[in-house]
Amino acid sequence: MKKCFLAGLSYIFFILNLSIAAAFPPAIDFDKPTLRKCLSLAESTYEGHLISEELWMKSSLPLTVSNFSARTGGVFGNKDHTQFGLCVAQGNRIFIGFRGTDFSQIHDILSDSDIKGHNLQNEDYQDGRFSHHIIGGTSETGVGRCHLGFLKIVQSCTKEIRRFVTDYATTQQCTVDNLQVTFTGHSLGAALSILSAADLINVLYERTNTENNVSVVTFAAPRVFNGIAAKLSDSLHLLRRNHKRFYIANDPVAPHPKYFWVDAHWAVSSGRFLGSLIGIKPGKNERTDTQHTGNPVELLPIEGCGSHRLSTYRLSLTQQGLI
Repeated sequence: MKKCFLAGLSYIFFILNLSIAAAFPPAIDFDKPTLRKCLSLAESTYEGHLISEELWMKSSLPLTVSNFSARTGGVFGNKDHTQFGLCVAQGNRIFIGFRGTDFSQIHDILSDSDIKGHNLQNEDYQDGRFSHHIIGGTSETGVGRCHLGFLKIVQSCTKEIRRFVTDYATTQQCTVDNLQVTFTGHSLGAALSILSAADLINVLYERTNTENNVSVVTFAAPRVFNGIAAKLSDSLHLLRRNHKRFYIANDPVAPHPKYFWVDAHWAVSSGRFLGSLIGIKPGKNERTDTQHTGNPVELLPIEGCGSHRLSTYRLSLTQQGLI
């Protein structure tokens, strides 16, 4: 009788485990196939279409690919880009990639240069919930500051990205809880990936238990947050564990921007912009030390290759056997 009871109990637990496995995606694994796809997608964003399709064709599951738009610019004007990134979906996996800076586009450079440290707690964009909810925090603890130029780009495309995720879940006849969403990008694209992942967690998943749903893989990411905001971002449903930040030791972009110039915009009218920007005589509260987010993975430099180029990251990842 006791043996029958234990056997029945074991069967019930077996069925429950199967149900749970079917309802939720497995824990995120940054295996080689995943990293290869992330790197390929980061490269594809510069081309505006998916390259190395053989990586995706190894599966018999149908592939869904879509471009999304974004706006870059700054105080001197903005520009809409119809192809700023790519969404790729297959099975229960979605990969979302942002391109890096296009130096032929002055508005991209303006966004990179818009380094005012924006107080996340006080932002009030028309996008509604894309506000202090991005990384949590309270009025008592504060939520810190974020690079304003990066934030504006992400704010211009969050609705489109959320819609892709929800529409894909509908076509798969499941909920977003059944999907794994991985953000990726190089340089500027890496910074945007970090912010967009935080937005998806807070808005679409409404800060529920998402450690198996949202992840980030970045290459040559600049700093996005100040110290307080970086700490909160890393603690956002174990996002630090789910963020692989690859960087080459001598990459000149990864350490920057070291400071956010808090008063850069209003200082223009007061005649103090130039002095504040280059640090001739910054005031006491005019800059804020910034910190990286994520789980860092240092890559070896490649002699004779530019340390910030994505092609150099591919070489280094390959030589170290990571992809």
